[in-house]
Amino acid sequence: MTAIENEPQSLTLQEQEWVDQFMDETTLFLGPDREIMRSHSISERSVYEDACIAKGVDRVTVERIRKRIAGALDEGYEMCEAQGAAPGAKWGDLTTAIYTAAGDVSYLSCHGVIAFSAILHHPIRYIMKYWKDEPTVGIHEGDGFIHNDARFGNVHNTDQSMIMPIIRDGDIIAWVAATIHEGENGACEPGGMPSGSETAFDDGLRMSPFKIVERGHLRRDLLTFLQHSVRDPKLQLADLKVKIASVRRIMERIDRLIDEVGVETFVAALRVTIEDVDVEVRRRIGELSLAQDTVGEDVRRAAVAARLPVPTWAARDVRIPAVDARTGEVVVFTPGSGVELVDAVTASCAVPGVWPPVTIGGNRYVDGGVRSSDNADYAAGFARVV
Repeated sequence: MTAIENEPQSLTLQEQEWVDQFMDETTLFLGPDREIMRSHSISERSVYEDACIAKGVDRVTVERIRKRIAGALDEGYEMCEAQGAAPGAKWGDLTTAIYTAAGDVSYLSCHGVIAFSAILHHPIRYIMKYWKDEPTVGIHEGDGFIHNDARFGNVHNTDQSMIMPIIRDGDIIAWVAATIHEGENGACEPGGMPSGSETAFDDGLRMSPFKIVERGHLRRDLLTFLQHSVRDPKLQLADLKVKIASVRRIMERIDRLIDEVGVETFVAALRVTIEDVDVEVRRRIGELSLAQDTVGEDVRRAAVAARLPVPTWAARDVRIPAVDARTGEVVVFTPGSGVELVDAVTASCAVPGVWPPVTIGGNRYVDGGVRSSDNADYAAGFARVV
Protein backbone atom coordinates (compact mmCIF):
# COMPACT_ATOMS: atom_id res chain seq x y z
CA MET A 1 0.00 0.00 0.00
CA THR A 2 1.44 3.36 -1.02
CA ALA A 3 0.29 6.78 0.09
CA ILE A 4 1.53 9.62 -2.11
CA GLU A 5 1.73 13.33 -1.54
CA ASN A 6 2.15 15.33 -4.71
CA GLU A 7 4.37 18.25 -3.69
CA PRO A 8 6.24 20.66 -5.99
CA GLN A 9 9.86 19.89 -6.77
CA SER A 10 12.37 21.83 -4.70
CA LEU A 11 14.50 22.64 -7.79
CA THR A 12 13.42 24.32 -10.99
CA LEU A 13 14.09 22.52 -14.27
CA GLN A 14 16.95 24.91 -15.00
CA GLU A 15 18.49 24.34 -11.57
CA GLN A 16 18.17 20.57 -11.94
CA GLU A 17 19.82 20.79 -15.37
CA TRP A 18 22.76 22.66 -13.85
CA VAL A 19 23.10 20.09 -11.08
CA ASP A 20 22.95 17.18 -13.55
CA GLN A 21 25.52 18.82 -15.81
CA PHE A 22 27.85 19.42 -12.88
CA MET A 23 27.54 15.81 -11.72
CA ASP A 24 28.15 14.49 -15.24
CA GLU A 25 31.26 16.61 -15.66
CA THR A 26 32.70 15.70 -12.27
CA THR A 27 32.03 11.94 -12.25
CA LEU A 28 35.16 10.17 -11.02
CA PHE A 29 33.92 6.60 -11.11
CA LEU A 30 30.98 4.75 -12.66
CA GLY A 31 29.80 1.85 -10.54
CA PRO A 32 26.69 -0.31 -10.87
CA ASP A 33 23.56 1.75 -11.42
CA ARG A 34 21.16 1.25 -8.50
CA GLU A 35 18.09 2.18 -10.51
CA ILE A 36 18.97 -0.35 -13.20
CA MET A 37 19.93 -3.12 -10.80
CA ARG A 38 16.75 -2.73 -8.74
CA SER A 39 14.50 -2.87 -11.79
CA HIS A 40 13.20 -6.36 -12.56
CA SER A 41 10.19 -5.35 -14.62
CA ILE A 42 9.92 -5.02 -18.37
CA SER A 43 10.38 -1.51 -19.74
CA GLU A 44 7.43 0.60 -20.79
CA ARG A 45 6.62 0.45 -24.48
CA SER A 46 8.65 2.91 -26.50
CA VAL A 47 6.88 5.30 -28.85
CA TYR A 48 8.24 3.29 -31.77
CA GLU A 49 7.02 -0.01 -30.32
CA ASP A 50 3.59 1.51 -29.81
CA ALA A 51 3.51 2.67 -33.40
CA CYS A 52 4.58 -0.74 -34.69
CA ILE A 53 1.92 -2.57 -32.68
CA ALA A 54 -0.74 -0.02 -33.61
CA LYS A 55 -0.36 -1.03 -37.25
CA GLY A 56 -1.70 -4.45 -36.36
CA VAL A 57 -0.29 -7.68 -34.97
CA ASP A 58 -0.97 -10.88 -36.86
CA ARG A 59 -0.62 -13.70 -34.34
CA VAL A 60 0.29 -16.26 -37.00
CA THR A 61 3.11 -14.03 -38.23
CA VAL A 62 4.30 -13.45 -34.67
CA GLU A 63 4.42 -17.19 -34.04
CA ARG A 64 6.35 -17.71 -37.27
CA ILE A 65 8.85 -15.04 -36.22
CA ARG A 66 9.22 -16.69 -32.82
CA LYS A 67 10.01 -20.04 -34.44
CA ARG A 68 12.59 -18.47 -36.73
CA ILE A 69 14.22 -16.66 -33.80
CA ALA A 70 14.27 -19.88 -31.77
CA GLY A 71 16.03 -21.67 -34.61
CA ALA A 72 18.64 -18.93 -34.90
CA LEU A 73 19.30 -18.91 -31.15
CA ASP A 74 19.59 -22.70 -31.02
CA GLU A 75 22.11 -22.62 -33.86
CA GLY A 76 24.14 -20.01 -31.99
CA TYR A 77 23.96 -22.15 -28.87
CA GLU A 78 25.21 -25.21 -30.74
CA MET A 79 28.08 -23.20 -32.22
CA CYS A 80 29.21 -22.18 -28.73
CA GLU A 81 28.83 -25.73 -27.44
CA ALA A 82 30.74 -27.31 -30.33
CA GLN A 83 33.48 -24.71 -30.76
CA GLY A 84 33.89 -23.35 -27.23
CA ALA A 85 37.23 -24.11 -25.59
CA ALA A 86 36.01 -23.80 -22.00
CA PRO A 87 34.88 -27.02 -20.28
CA GLY A 88 31.64 -25.26 -19.39
CA ALA A 89 30.79 -24.93 -23.07
CA LYS A 90 30.98 -28.70 -23.51
CA TRP A 91 28.43 -29.45 -20.81
CA GLY A 92 26.08 -26.71 -21.96
CA ASP A 93 26.86 -24.07 -19.35
CA LEU A 94 25.97 -21.29 -21.78
CA THR A 95 23.05 -19.61 -23.49
CA THR A 96 22.03 -17.28 -26.32
CA ALA A 97 19.16 -14.79 -26.39
CA ILE A 98 17.57 -11.86 -28.17
CA TYR A 99 16.40 -8.66 -26.48
CA THR A 100 14.29 -5.62 -27.31
CA ALA A 101 15.98 -2.28 -27.92
CA ALA A 102 15.44 -1.46 -24.23
CA GLY A 103 17.09 -4.71 -23.16
CA ASP A 104 14.12 -6.88 -22.21
CA VAL A 105 14.70 -10.54 -23.01
CA SER A 106 12.22 -11.63 -25.67
CA TYR A 107 13.43 -15.11 -26.59
CA LEU A 108 16.26 -17.41 -25.57
CA SER A 109 17.74 -20.67 -26.74
CA CYS A 110 15.87 -23.82 -25.79
CA HIS A 111 18.98 -25.18 -24.06
CA GLY A 112 21.50 -24.04 -21.49
CA VAL A 113 21.31 -21.88 -18.40
CA ILE A 114 18.22 -19.69 -18.51
CA ALA A 115 19.47 -17.43 -15.71
CA PHE A 116 22.29 -16.12 -17.92
CA SER A 117 19.78 -14.70 -20.39
CA ALA A 118 17.23 -13.65 -17.80
CA ILE A 119 19.49 -11.06 -16.17
CA LEU A 120 21.36 -9.58 -19.13
CA HIS A 121 18.80 -6.79 -19.33
CA HIS A 122 20.87 -5.13 -16.59
CA PRO A 123 24.10 -4.69 -18.61
CA ILE A 124 22.17 -3.83 -21.78
CA ARG A 125 20.34 -1.05 -19.96
CA TYR A 126 23.66 0.08 -18.54
CA ILE A 127 25.16 0.23 -22.04
CA MET A 128 22.17 2.20 -23.31
CA LYS A 129 22.26 4.65 -20.41
CA TYR A 130 25.98 5.28 -20.13
CA TRP A 131 27.63 4.44 -23.46
CA LYS A 132 25.08 5.15 -26.20
CA ASP A 133 25.50 8.91 -26.08
CA GLU A 134 29.01 8.95 -24.62
CA PRO A 135 31.26 10.60 -27.27
CA THR A 136 34.21 8.33 -26.44
CA VAL A 137 32.15 5.12 -26.74
CA GLY A 138 28.87 5.19 -28.65
CA ILE A 139 26.98 2.26 -30.21
CA HIS A 140 27.44 1.47 -33.90
CA GLU A 141 26.80 -1.36 -36.30
CA GLY A 142 29.28 -4.16 -35.69
CA ASP A 143 30.04 -3.13 -32.10
CA GLY A 144 30.28 -5.75 -29.40
CA PHE A 145 30.30 -5.34 -25.61
CA ILE A 146 31.88 -7.82 -23.22
CA HIS A 147 30.76 -8.20 -19.62
CA ASN A 148 31.06 -10.54 -16.65
CA ASP A 149 30.79 -8.50 -13.43
CA ALA A 150 27.89 -9.86 -11.37
CA ARG A 151 27.39 -6.43 -9.80
CA PHE A 152 26.22 -5.18 -13.21
CA GLY A 153 23.91 -8.15 -13.78
CA ASN A 154 25.30 -11.68 -13.96
CA VAL A 155 25.30 -15.01 -12.11
CA HIS A 156 28.99 -15.03 -11.28
CA ASN A 157 32.19 -13.68 -12.76
CA THR A 158 33.17 -16.77 -14.70
CA ASP A 159 30.23 -16.19 -17.03
CA GLN A 160 31.41 -13.93 -19.84
CA SER A 161 28.90 -12.40 -22.25
CA MET A 162 29.15 -10.92 -25.72
CA ILE A 163 26.38 -8.40 -26.41
CA MET A 164 25.83 -6.87 -29.87
CA PRO A 165 23.15 -4.49 -31.21
CA ILE A 166 20.91 -4.99 -34.24
CA ILE A 167 20.74 -1.61 -35.96
CA ARG A 168 18.47 -0.60 -38.82
CA ASP A 169 18.48 2.89 -40.36
CA GLY A 170 20.72 4.11 -37.56
CA ASP A 171 18.41 2.98 -34.76
CA ILE A 172 18.90 0.10 -32.32
CA ILE A 173 15.95 -2.26 -32.71
CA ALA A 174 17.22 -5.27 -30.74
CA TRP A 175 20.21 -6.91 -29.06
CA VAL A 176 21.69 -10.39 -29.35
CA ALA A 177 23.90 -11.97 -26.68
CA ALA A 178 25.81 -15.16 -25.95
CA THR A 179 27.17 -16.19 -22.55
CA ILE A 180 29.62 -18.99 -21.72
CA HIS A 181 30.84 -20.17 -18.32
CA GLU A 182 34.61 -19.84 -18.77
CA GLY A 183 37.09 -22.17 -17.11
CA GLU A 184 39.60 -19.50 -16.15
CA ASN A 185 38.96 -16.00 -14.91
CA GLY A 186 42.20 -14.81 -13.33
CA ALA A 187 40.90 -15.41 -9.80
CA CYS A 188 43.06 -16.16 -6.76
CA GLU A 189 42.71 -19.87 -7.62
CA PRO A 190 42.72 -21.51 -11.07
CA GLY A 191 39.36 -22.37 -12.57
CA GLY A 192 37.45 -19.15 -11.98
CA MET A 193 35.37 -20.30 -8.97
CA PRO A 194 37.78 -19.70 -6.04
CA SER A 195 36.73 -21.35 -2.80
CA GLY A 196 39.33 -19.26 -0.98
CA SER A 197 37.98 -15.92 -2.16
CA GLU A 198 37.62 -13.51 0.75
CA THR A 199 36.92 -10.27 -1.12
CA ALA A 200 35.58 -9.28 -4.53
CA PHE A 201 39.16 -8.59 -5.58
CA ASP A 202 39.96 -12.30 -5.26
CA ASP A 203 37.39 -13.18 -7.94
CA GLY A 204 39.51 -12.27 -10.95
CA LEU A 205 38.24 -10.29 -13.91
CA ARG A 206 35.43 -7.88 -13.09
CA MET A 207 34.34 -6.47 -16.42
CA SER A 208 31.67 -3.83 -16.34
CA PRO A 209 30.09 -3.71 -19.82
CA PHE A 210 32.61 -2.23 -22.25
CA LYS A 211 33.15 -2.23 -25.98
CA ILE A 212 35.71 -4.75 -27.19
CA VAL A 213 34.49 -5.01 -30.80
CA GLU A 214 34.55 -1.71 -32.67
CA ARG A 215 32.56 -1.60 -35.92
CA GLY A 216 33.25 -5.27 -36.58
CA HIS A 217 36.91 -5.28 -35.48
CA LEU A 218 38.16 -6.91 -32.29
CA ARG A 219 40.12 -4.36 -30.29
CA ARG A 220 43.59 -5.79 -29.89
CA ASP A 221 44.57 -3.41 -27.09
CA LEU A 222 41.72 -4.50 -24.83
CA LEU A 223 42.10 -8.15 -25.83
CA THR A 224 45.76 -8.00 -24.81
CA PHE A 225 44.79 -6.56 -21.45
CA LEU A 226 42.28 -9.36 -20.87
CA GLN A 227 44.74 -12.05 -21.92
CA HIS A 228 47.33 -10.75 -19.48
CA SER A 229 44.69 -10.81 -16.71
CA VAL A 230 44.08 -14.58 -16.83
CA ARG A 231 46.17 -17.75 -16.62
CA ASP A 232 45.08 -19.06 -20.01
CA PRO A 233 45.32 -16.29 -22.64
CA LYS A 234 44.55 -18.72 -25.47
CA LEU A 235 41.26 -19.69 -23.84
CA GLN A 236 40.30 -16.05 -23.40
CA LEU A 237 40.86 -15.37 -27.10
CA ALA A 238 39.31 -18.60 -28.35
CA ASP A 239 36.01 -18.28 -26.51
CA LEU A 240 35.78 -14.58 -27.19
CA LYS A 241 35.93 -15.37 -30.90
CA VAL A 242 33.41 -18.18 -30.47
CA LYS A 243 30.89 -15.88 -28.79
CA ILE A 244 31.39 -13.22 -31.46
CA ALA A 245 30.92 -15.77 -34.25
CA SER A 246 27.83 -17.20 -32.57
CA VAL A 247 26.18 -13.81 -32.13
CA ARG A 248 27.01 -12.80 -35.68
CA ARG A 249 25.52 -16.01 -37.02
CA ILE A 250 22.31 -15.36 -35.08
CA MET A 251 22.24 -11.80 -36.40
CA GLU A 252 22.67 -13.01 -39.98
CA ARG A 253 19.56 -15.15 -39.64
CA ILE A 254 17.68 -12.35 -37.89
CA ASP A 255 18.65 -9.93 -40.68
CA ARG A 256 17.15 -12.26 -43.27
CA LEU A 257 14.01 -12.55 -41.17
CA ILE A 258 13.70 -8.76 -40.90
CA ASP A 259 14.15 -8.42 -44.66
CA GLU A 260 11.21 -10.79 -45.10
CA VAL A 261 8.73 -9.40 -42.57
CA GLY A 262 9.89 -5.81 -42.19
CA VAL A 263 11.39 -3.91 -39.25
CA GLU A 264 8.06 -2.83 -37.77
CA THR A 265 6.59 -6.32 -37.75
CA PHE A 266 9.77 -7.68 -36.20
CA VAL A 267 9.86 -5.03 -33.46
CA ALA A 268 6.16 -5.58 -32.73
CA ALA A 269 6.72 -9.35 -32.46
CA LEU A 270 9.53 -8.92 -29.92
CA ARG A 271 7.41 -6.60 -27.83
CA VAL A 272 4.17 -8.59 -27.80
CA THR A 273 6.19 -11.69 -26.93
CA ILE A 274 7.49 -10.23 -23.67
CA GLU A 275 4.08 -8.78 -22.85
CA ASP A 276 2.40 -12.12 -23.51
CA VAL A 277 4.89 -13.86 -21.23
CA ASP A 278 4.50 -11.21 -18.53
CA VAL A 279 0.72 -11.71 -18.40
CA GLU A 280 0.92 -15.49 -18.74
CA VAL A 281 3.35 -15.84 -15.82
CA ARG A 282 1.03 -13.85 -13.58
CA ARG A 283 -1.94 -15.89 -14.78
CA ARG A 284 -0.21 -19.18 -13.98
CA ILE A 285 0.74 -17.95 -10.51
CA GLY A 286 -2.86 -16.92 -9.99
CA GLU A 287 -4.05 -20.31 -11.23
CA LEU A 288 -1.76 -21.95 -8.70
CA SER A 289 -3.19 -19.74 -5.98
CA LEU A 290 -6.78 -20.60 -6.91
CA ALA A 291 -6.01 -24.30 -6.58
CA GLN A 292 -4.45 -24.07 -3.12
CA ASP A 293 -6.28 -25.06 0.06
CA THR A 294 -5.82 -22.14 2.49
CA VAL A 295 -7.84 -20.44 5.20
CA GLY A 296 -11.19 -18.99 4.22
CA GLU A 297 -11.43 -15.53 2.69
CA ASP A 298 -13.54 -14.27 5.59
CA VAL A 299 -10.95 -15.42 8.13
CA ARG A 300 -8.13 -13.69 6.28
CA ARG A 301 -10.18 -10.53 5.74
CA ALA A 302 -10.96 -10.31 9.46
CA ALA A 303 -7.28 -10.66 10.33
CA VAL A 304 -6.29 -7.84 7.96
CA ALA A 305 -9.15 -5.62 9.15
CA ALA A 306 -7.97 -6.01 12.75
CA ARG A 307 -4.55 -4.71 11.79
CA LEU A 308 -5.68 -1.61 9.91
CA PRO A 309 -5.58 1.52 12.07
CA VAL A 310 -8.66 2.91 10.28
CA PRO A 311 -11.20 1.15 8.03
CA THR A 312 -11.56 3.95 5.49
CA TRP A 313 -9.38 5.34 2.72
CA ALA A 314 -7.12 8.28 3.52
CA ALA A 315 -7.89 11.65 1.95
CA ARG A 316 -4.87 11.48 -0.29
CA ASP A 317 -3.59 9.63 -3.36
CA VAL A 318 -3.35 5.99 -2.27
CA ARG A 319 -2.64 3.23 -4.80
CA ILE A 320 -2.90 -0.46 -3.97
CA PRO A 321 -1.96 -2.87 -6.77
CA ALA A 322 -3.28 -6.43 -7.06
CA VAL A 323 -3.31 -9.05 -9.82
CA ASP A 324 -6.37 -10.76 -11.27
CA ALA A 325 -5.81 -14.44 -10.48
CA ARG A 326 -7.60 -15.63 -13.61
CA THR A 327 -6.22 -13.27 -16.27
CA GLY A 328 -2.92 -12.06 -14.82
CA GLU A 329 -3.94 -8.46 -15.42
CA VAL A 330 -2.91 -5.80 -12.90
CA VAL A 331 -5.52 -3.66 -11.14
CA VAL A 332 -4.69 -0.63 -9.02
CA PHE A 333 -7.26 0.14 -6.33
CA THR A 334 -7.65 3.77 -5.27
CA PRO A 335 -10.10 5.72 -3.10
CA GLY A 336 -12.21 6.20 -6.22
CA SER A 337 -12.40 2.52 -7.14
CA GLY A 338 -15.55 1.85 -5.10
CA VAL A 339 -13.76 -0.90 -3.17
CA GLU A 340 -13.49 -1.05 0.61
CA LEU A 341 -10.00 -0.39 1.94
CA VAL A 342 -9.84 -3.70 3.82
CA ASP A 343 -10.66 -5.63 0.63
CA ALA A 344 -8.05 -3.77 -1.40
CA VAL A 345 -5.37 -4.34 1.26
CA THR A 346 -6.31 -8.00 1.71
CA ALA A 347 -6.11 -8.56 -2.05
CA SER A 348 -2.74 -6.85 -2.27
CA CYS A 349 -1.45 -9.08 0.56
CA ALA A 350 -2.86 -12.35 -0.82
CA VAL A 351 0.45 -14.15 -1.32
CA PRO A 352 -0.21 -17.03 -3.77
CA GLY A 353 -0.30 -20.41 -2.07
CA VAL A 354 -0.23 -18.83 1.41
CA TRP A 355 -3.40 -16.76 1.62
CA PRO A 356 -6.63 -17.11 -0.38
CA PRO A 357 -7.33 -14.96 -3.44
CA VAL A 358 -9.73 -12.15 -2.58
CA THR A 359 -13.09 -11.79 -4.30
CA ILE A 360 -13.92 -8.24 -5.40
CA GLY A 361 -16.68 -7.50 -7.87
CA GLY A 362 -16.86 -11.09 -9.05
CA ASN A 363 -13.11 -11.29 -9.74
CA ARG A 364 -10.45 -12.87 -7.56
CA TYR A 365 -7.21 -11.09 -6.83
CA VAL A 366 -3.76 -11.98 -5.48
CA ASP A 367 -0.76 -10.06 -4.18
CA GLY A 368 0.40 -7.13 -6.31
CA GLY A 369 3.90 -8.43 -5.66
CA VAL A 370 3.22 -11.01 -8.38
CA ARG A 371 3.66 -8.13 -10.79
CA SER A 372 6.57 -6.40 -9.03
CA SER A 373 8.26 -6.64 -5.66
CA ASP A 374 7.68 -2.94 -4.99
CA ASN A 375 5.48 -1.54 -7.82
CA ALA A 376 7.44 1.66 -7.38
CA ASP A 377 6.65 2.80 -10.92
CA TYR A 378 3.13 3.68 -9.77
CA ALA A 379 4.70 6.40 -7.62
CA ALA A 380 6.76 7.88 -10.47
CA GLY A 381 6.66 11.66 -10.71
CA PHE A 382 5.77 12.35 -7.11
CA ALA A 383 8.03 14.29 -4.76
CA ARG A 384 7.18 12.30 -1.62
CA VAL A 385 6.18 8.66 -1.29
CA VAL A 386 5.14 7.21 2.07
